[in-house]
Amino acid sequence: MNLSANAAINIVNKRGITFMNTPVTVLMPFYNPGRFLREAVESVIGQTFTDWKLILIDDGSTQNYHSQIQKHLQDSRIKLLKLEKNVGQSRALNRGLELANTPFIVQLDSDDKFFPHTLQILTGEAWKQPEDVAVFSGNMQVIHEDDQGNLMFTTTNQGRPFTDKYDFILANTSLWPRFYRTSAICAIGGWPTDDPYDGRVMEDKQVLLRLIERYRFHWVDQMLYIHRRHPNNHTNQVALYAEMVEWSIRQALIRWGGTYEPVFVTYGIGWKRLERLIPVSPIEV
Repeated sequence: MNLSANAAINIVNKRGITFMNTPVTVLMPFYNPGRFLREAVESVIGQTFTDWKLILIDDGSTQNYHSQIQKHLQDSRIKLLKLEKNVGQSRALNRGLELANTPFIVQLDSDDKFFPHTLQILTGEAWKQPEDVAVFSGNMQVIHEDDQGNLMFTTTNQGRPFTDKYDFILANTSLWPRFYRTSAICAIGGWPTDDPYDGRVMEDKQVLLRLIERYRFHWVDQMLYIHRRHPNNHTNQVALYAEMVEWSIRQALIRWGGTYEPVFVTYGIGWKRLERLIPVSPIEV
């Protein structure tokens, strides 16, 4: 279940009073993060823009990770929120959202990194845009590693602007980084959890499809995010992701009035993407 309407209103009201001091909170949920957590945290600490908060959200980890971050918890800008049990990515993010009191929030996965200039650029861009712009993103470097953590090769993911919600859904993409206007996230009730996997899969696509219904996205043509792709991350759950791609798109099209029928194609080792939208003929009565 998403954040209640009252909870969202209370968060917005609180921000209306207090959020002008620090502009952005970094939300970093994790579960048994392995060896990458320290690098992710230190990429925030190393930002050229220093007026940020970082909320680390331990989603019920069963492994000891404290040695990676213990010294950094002395930084007053960094807080650790420990959840008693594993609730999944979306619910963990919503718990962090309840604690954030800044006008903008940005998600950083615990095995990814920011470039040193990321928050400087995104915060500056966000202040210049009107209230109907809810998400800010850029371009991404992808580091491909083997199961020993050795670099195999790197690629880049070039973002782009979107004209409307149908342009976005046909692009078959997410956004990196995902720098959100907090009031917009609260207005849609936080990260959705009403899918077959309770918000544990493709939380990025779920929330972006809800936001594009009501807001605009803004793209900054600069490298702003470093994504690590390795055998242990979730991108290897191909069948699960393929299922959720179709479910997410079908649900979005229903919410948008059901005027199009999606056509999907399967490629590679089982990935699925939206190929085209077919207009639905009106029923004659």
